[in-house]
Amino acid sequence: MTRLLLFDIDGVLVDVRPSYHQVIRRTVPTYLRDVLGLPADETLIGDEHVAAMKRMGGFNNDWNSVAAMLYTIVAHLPPVPPPPRPGLEALKESVTRALQGVDVRARLQEGARHILEMEARVRRAGGGLDSVRALVGPRNAHLVLYGPWDPKTNPVMRIYQELYLGAPLFTRVYGLEPRFNPGPGLIDAEVPIISPRTLETLARRYPLGLVTGRPRLEAEYALKRLNLWDYFRVLVSHDDVLEEMARRGTREFLGKPHPWPLEAAARALDPEGRAAVDFVGDTVDDMRAAVALRAQRPTRAIGCTYVHADPRAAAEHLRAAGADIIITHPDELEDND
Repeated sequence: MTRLLLFDIDGVLVDVRPSYHQVIRRTVPTYLRDVLGLPADETLIGDEHVAAMKRMGGFNNDWNSVAAMLYTIVAHLPPVPPPPRPGLEALKESVTRALQGVDVRARLQEGARHILEMEARVRRAGGGLDSVRALVGPRNAHLVLYGPWDPKTNPVMRIYQELYLGAPLFTRVYGLEPRFNPGPGLIDAEVPIISPRTLETLARRYPLGLVTGRPRLEAEYALKRLNLWDYFRVLVSHDDVLEEMARRGTREFLGKPHPWPLEAAARALDPEGRAAVDFVGDTVDDMRAAVALRAQRPTRAIGCTYVHADPRAAAEHLRAAGADIIITHPDELEDND
């Protein structure tokens, strides 16, 4: 049977530990300091927090991961009344008044520890931002300004995008002057994982496609900078997911772990629906999306453990989510037929 080979980008083709993972770690304390005026240390969030969020499931979108961490942390502060007027300065003033005499650093650390402690419960609840919010409750949720994915009105997303893209690229993409990061972005710290030789071999054997939670511009920018772009025939990105949601008139998120992005990529490569699919990813959401696609096409879920600090534990989580094959590096695909 003809096979299609689809790839997630982050953690499979591109090492995002110096970029996305660091941006998550930096966005949380930056928001707490610059938006809420709290004494958040840069070490508040570590690699272990990022890994825990990925294992929970439902966090294919890093903006949601950051928001979930923030909702958890602010829930450990004493109750803060809503500000008397709109605006970031009024919000910061309200927080400052309410927390006078409070050991805020200790409360922030308690909230950060709770992110790790609730991993199993979030996973049992189905994962994702809604599960986290249900578990931590509504206390101080108004302190997390997180709504539609628009950096003009969503400070969480804005900080993240400024740190990731850097000032020039952020302005080019969004037409906004940076407010939180006037310097370079961590997108340029990314390095390839897969070798060009492996991609050349695979591109001769299979039609190759990309399925990513990145916005299209970020995916193209990274892959072209790393000379990986030309091997792939199709890209299904976060932008495509939003367009499909608008077309359907639905609020249901159609990104991974929903199978729609994989379905769309497979259909673009094989409109007649005859080919089977191999999908290579590094998260439980990737594996769940591949499992869900089996209702439409024969599909193998291939889990890659390369970027995980504990590859053995990562393999267990990926298998539990439905992985058929585990690889430690994407170059192993060259010999895996």
